[in-house]
Amino acid sequence: MPESLAAPHFVLHNFLPPAQHAALLAWTLTQQSNFTPAGIAGQTVDNTIRRCDRLNDLGPFAPIFTQLLTTSYAQWLDTLSAAAFTQTKVELQIAAYGNAAHFAFHTDTGSLTSHAPTRRMLTAIYYFFREPQLFTGGDLRLYNLRSRPTLIPDPTTFTTITPEQNSLLVFPSELGHEVTPIIQSTGHFADFRFVVNCWLHRDS
Repeated sequence: MPESLAAPHFVLHNFLPPAQHAALLAWTLTQQSNFTPAGIAGQTVDNTIRRCDRLNDLGPFAPIFTQLLTTSYAQWLDTLSAAAFTQTKVELQIAAYGNAAHFAFHTDTGSLTSHAPTRRMLTAIYYFFREPQLFTGGDLRLYNLRSRPTLIPDPTTFTTITPEQNSLLVFPSELGHEVTPIIQSTGHFADFRFVVNCWLHRDS
């Protein structure tokens, strides 16, 4: 079997200015009734694989994220030593993770999993939540190239990224990854862990 190769990724801290970060959180909390259960490949809901709620409309924050990603992705590809591509679409989604929320191993391209194939090339995940933080868990395990989960987790095959307030994690969409279960005892939507999932698509 070919040797496993470390997963390329990086984290940008304090990604949004404080005022924008606060405004995004405040706006998200007003949208609770618009969130719906997240499906696999955007369709079938299966809580054994993916358990969280999603909102595909970022409202006034969509152009902010679209501009930031569009103007930065070429530099990010250089940082990752990834192949260049022509970006034609930015896909955005907010996900809310409450108690027991998780996302089993998958890729964002549909390779190695049952997800429908996509033209996603670069994934960026923005983390935000209310403070004080009232949840634990929800780490992202980013698997090395050619690695998959095992019955007994082997920490040499993945990198664990713990969500940090106002941070952006960037990695190639082809990498396998999973979100570990959240423990959140209050049950209040405002205390959930939130992310903005961002995907940059190549042309056809």
